[in-house]
Amino acid sequence: MVARLQKSVESLHEMGHPEYNEDYSYLLECCEVLEKIELKVKKTEQKAKEWSDCAAVNRVQYKWLSFLPTHGIIEIYKLIQSSKKQSKQDIAYKIFKQLRFLMLESQSSYMEYFETAIKSISSKESSTGVVGLSLGSISSQETPTGVVGLYLYEVFKSVVISKPIEKDFRSFAVLHQCHKFTVKHLIQGLYSINSQFPKCYELLRCHSGTTLNDIQLFFQRIEFFPRHYYFLQVDQLNSKLQESLVQYYLELYDKMLKCDTHARSTLHFIETSASLLQNAPFINTVVKNEENLQKVDISFWSQPQLVYGLQGNGKTHYIRSQLTANNVVFAVNEMFFVGKVIDKLKLLCDEKNCSIFFNFTLLPPGKSVAEEERKEFETLMDKIGWFMFEFLVLGYIQDPHTGASFSVPLTENWKIFIEVPSLHNDPQSNLNTFKELLPTFNFIGAPKHISSSWPYKVDDDVQLVCKYLKAYKAEQENPGTREGINKLFNDFIQIPVKFSTEADFDESECLSLLDKYMPDYIAERKISQKLFIKYIKRRCYFLDNLPQYNYNAGRSLDGSDTRKLGSTLMNAMLNEVPQFCDPSTKEDWSIQAHQQLIYEGVGSIGLITLYPDQISSEDRKSFTNIGVKILSQGDFYKRKVLDEYLARALTLPLSEVTEVIYTPKGKGLPIEETQYKTLKLIDDSDYVLTLDFALKMINIHERRECGMPVIIEGETGVGKTALLRMLSKLWNYSYETELKFYEQKLKETLTLHHKRQNRLDMSLKQQLSRFRNDVESEEIFTTGGNIEAAELKRIILELEKIALAMKKNPSLSVVLPRHDTEEKFWRIANTSDDNIDTKDLLKLLDGFATAEISTFHKLDVHAGLKTYDIINFFNRVNEQAKRICIHFKDCVDKSQIPQVTAYLDEINTSSCMGLFKEIIIDRTIDGEAILDNVFIIAACNPLRGDSTIHLQNVKNVWVKPSYYVRELHPTIDYLKWDYGALNKIQEKEYITAKMNDCTKDQPDAFTSDQLTELILESQVRMRLYANTLLTNKGVHVMEARKCSRSCVSQRDIQRVFDFYKWSP
Repeated sequence: MVARLQKSVESLHEMGHPEYNEDYSYLLECCEVLEKIELKVKKTEQKAKEWSDCAAVNRVQYKWLSFLPTHGIIEIYKLIQSSKKQSKQDIAYKIFKQLRFLMLESQSSYMEYFETAIKSISSKESSTGVVGLSLGSISSQETPTGVVGLYLYEVFKSVVISKPIEKDFRSFAVLHQCHKFTVKHLIQGLYSINSQFPKCYELLRCHSGTTLNDIQLFFQRIEFFPRHYYFLQVDQLNSKLQESLVQYYLELYDKMLKCDTHARSTLHFIETSASLLQNAPFINTVVKNEENLQKVDISFWSQPQLVYGLQGNGKTHYIRSQLTANNVVFAVNEMFFVGKVIDKLKLLCDEKNCSIFFNFTLLPPGKSVAEEERKEFETLMDKIGWFMFEFLVLGYIQDPHTGASFSVPLTENWKIFIEVPSLHNDPQSNLNTFKELLPTFNFIGAPKHISSSWPYKVDDDVQLVCKYLKAYKAEQENPGTREGINKLFNDFIQIPVKFSTEADFDESECLSLLDKYMPDYIAERKISQKLFIKYIKRRCYFLDNLPQYNYNAGRSLDGSDTRKLGSTLMNAMLNEVPQFCDPSTKEDWSIQAHQQLIYEGVGSIGLITLYPDQISSEDRKSFTNIGVKILSQGDFYKRKVLDEYLARALTLPLSEVTEVIYTPKGKGLPIEETQYKTLKLIDDSDYVLTLDFALKMINIHERRECGMPVIIEGETGVGKTALLRMLSKLWNYSYETELKFYEQKLKETLTLHHKRQNRLDMSLKQQLSRFRNDVESEEIFTTGGNIEAAELKRIILELEKIALAMKKNPSLSVVLPRHDTEEKFWRIANTSDDNIDTKDLLKLLDGFATAEISTFHKLDVHAGLKTYDIINFFNRVNEQAKRICIHFKDCVDKSQIPQVTAYLDEINTSSCMGLFKEIIIDRTIDGEAILDNVFIIAACNPLRGDSTIHLQNVKNVWVKPSYYVRELHPTIDYLKWDYGALNKIQEKEYITAKMNDCTKDQPDAFTSDQLTELILESQVRMRLYANTLLTNKGVHVMEARKCSRSCVSQRDIQRVFDFYKWSP
């Protein structure tokens, strides 16, 4: 009974009944009388039948309705209804755009008929004042099909889409057997029937989603408008629909026999495998052969550019440089949806001088993926392939789910660009593979190869870099020259040394300098060239604004010889490039001697390195001469040294801390106190900072400052998430400090309320809860005027002052309220009022007390993740990023705007790699740009290829991957860098630091060294055991070593300390 009711309601909704719109709902209670439900069902079914009958009558009366499915009729009907409130000319133009697929190019001047028809329909309104609605019995003229049918009659009574077919045909119907044809040959076969492609309304492409209504509508069109009509891939219909197709054809055949031969249609049934049409009477059969197909060589309404090349060679950059101001970008990946494409095309206000960019980021699945995933990809590619055929060849697209459609304006010469994804290391192979996946592009599209040999665009950044490179070159060729990088400050002239003030170079000189100093492995890709420029530009800008360099007289205050300050720094800068641009950074991080200059920007330069002993004596002497102090390995293991270097790199303030040293044994009395500066936020976050972690933080920070994509490759459990979360906090340290200040002020104010004995050691949430109870009880139980009420009012006034100040502070935008308080919190926080009532005050403070101060968002990627999960995640990220931009809109220095960190963990465990490429590299989602203050970091797992499958198949082995790792998109793979794991020395440093932190409040740290050694030894033994086990099971020696290395990690170390803290 319920199913019948649901079916009738859905039918009425689809037919546009005014009582059954999107908001319609019917509450059916379980206790309802059965007879009442039956009556409701019968009435609804009767109403649905009446409307269905009316629609059938209208479709016979108004033949033009045969070109529109029900969805399309409803869409036009709504537009006609809206003509009461909107300009009739605008409405007429919108309808014209939907129906222009029926026009010849020469008939675009018939726009006036659409407007006249609107006026004509409006004059025939019913007594209700709304077009098409009636309060009494239903008339066929009052339904959407009646209103739209009458409108189309008014329009097309003067417009003819084509003349009747005036020649006799040898056959009324032909079955074209194209068995085992590929889609490419099928398109050729379709073209070869009449040496042209059909119009969009002459073709019915049969597929699994084709319905009986689609077939009925198409046969109505055939009957009313004599033309050539094509049924493509009839074998794709299920047997029941094939039987219906044959039945409709036989009925039409009987009707056509009674007609004049010159006015009948010709039907072409095309099958790619055996269908029921083979046994149908009155159909001639033609067997087509792939070898004898006619070559497709025609001009289309628009010839797109197929932009191809190697990954990272600037295909996207080239296309964006060619786009007109009036453009629309479509991302073609796992979230491709025809309806979204149509919606964006309809938003084009002006269709003249328009350009369209289809950004293909889809990747074929790897060899070892599950069959289900492979079929999903093939289905998606089939949908995209036919979309491209319909859009580029037929000039008309329709969403089968919603009925939304878009007709291409054939009179406009649109510029269309297709970015061909780079799957191979050969550009031509990339293009060929693309054409295999999307056969339409075998016939249309002008290939455009983008090569790395194209000259780099010379802009302001390149000019700055080249000015310093030329000065560096001059010093190399002629040491001591006044035009070189070591130019000294002239105390007499009093002009600071700044090469940015030099005149700009011509393009050829810039390109020559880049060619000289840009390593070959960087020059081979446009994306690495871009990163090289960004990285060096940041260094040159620092040097250009460094007082120590601008006013360098050759000697520093401490007596250092700084005559070679410029060349030493420039040489170090150029040597640092491989850490960011060299593909060799994919090698294990832990085996490389990482070295990083620290630029404080106020005349102080530092050097942090993983292995200071490996610095050459020549480099050591050069650094020492310019005042750069190189610490020993032991000094770099000290926490206060790491804090100092990290604070300088991130320009953070240090806090003074007093360290108490206790007697090693005995009564535990303090014997010494020492003060030093530290990053207090790291301690407050219980994060263990090591030299390795500090270098990684600085490395990521430099990439962010240079606008580089950050893609980290590393095993699970090596501390990536903890490090990135801590780094995100450090980036926004100042804003968190300001908010903590307000929190402390609120707690101090609430502590003044002594009734409930609020204490500073209580949380703000606890204090507010007690205070709220007192406020509510006072409102209920007192008549006012007592001392308690007066005290509450005074405290409320103080809280109000703090809250109003907090509202005006843009730092509030980094707060993430709880879901249940979020809406109320931001509603109150965003008001501009200088007054706030007590209830709103408490709601605001409660939201603040329970909120998280964070700009770090993490998405745990897994095999079950869908595209909508990723979109929902970025909706939350963008919401905070947009709020921050609004709050900081008056900030002059845009670098001071807080950045929101979006961390995508284990991206290559998901099948949405195309979408991730668009997000990480192109910084768009569905073609829409991601906000500038969103910083994206992606992490991936190492790809072990066939060894992963081998390990999954090996029995009785506990060292197995718990996920399937997919191949990365080539561009992402090119830019990734190895995060590495801690080697034995670094692991010991980490355990020691954890142990010191765990026992810092214990005067007698009796067993810390022993426990450190025990934990370290247990890690070593577990790895040895795993390696032996895997080797015995036949796993390759190198793979066994890799897998055993990751069988235990920092997570296992953390478990030890969790147990240590838990144990009594």
